[in-house]
Amino acid sequence: MNVCLPGEHEQFYSYYHPLLHLIQKYKLDGIDLDIEETVDINVPLRLINALYRDMGPDFIITMVPLASALSKEDGQNLSGFSYFELDALATAPGSDRKLISWYNGMFYGGFARGPPFYQHVISAGWAPERVVMTVLDCANDGQPNGFVHIEVLQDTIRDLKIMYRGFGGMAGWEYYDAGQSDRDDMQPWTWVRMVGDALFGLSNTIIGIEEL
Repeated sequence: MNVCLPGEHEQFYSYYHPLLHLIQKYKLDGIDLDIEETVDINVPLRLINALYRDMGPDFIITMVPLASALSKEDGQNLSGFSYFELDALATAPGSDRKLISWYNGMFYGGFARGPPFYQHVISAGWAPERVVMTVLDCANDGQPNGFVHIEVLQDTIRDLKIMYRGFGGMAGWEYYDAGQSDRDDMQPWTWVRMVGDALFGLSNTIIGIEEL
């Protein structure tokens, strides 16, 4: 779709309208935009503005940049445009209200091994409640050095919660094999439970439900 969204008015809407129909038909409450090829900043800006116009202010729009693209203007970036500039431009008409609700930053590689890289992103000007730390939940899902074990990840989450009261939370790529690099018998829901324990202290509650 990215090939056609940069097109002229008629071409853009020939692809945008089926997307809008899909969103409306299934009553989706949001969309996550992952742009992994070089495009002009006007491509996501036009799409975001069109979705805001047609779906209204309650529709959730999120994006998936590399964490490095959020750490500095010229950081490593798959999208080709500045997320700093896009975030400044993507506001509701006549206000400073951000149209992009939050960013699911790809904190792969060593980024999940400790708080420093997340700190770099927040120090660059992003509010912590708008930056979700997305990590590999299985070593098979990305570069070999991109995975960290759940216990290390739990420590990182707890440290970040102390540092940032509004810490945006965690996401894992991808769910179907989550935790399989931690233990052979670990199920995806178990990995999610352990992340939830670090985020919310849920283990006692969930274990109680299991015992019932």
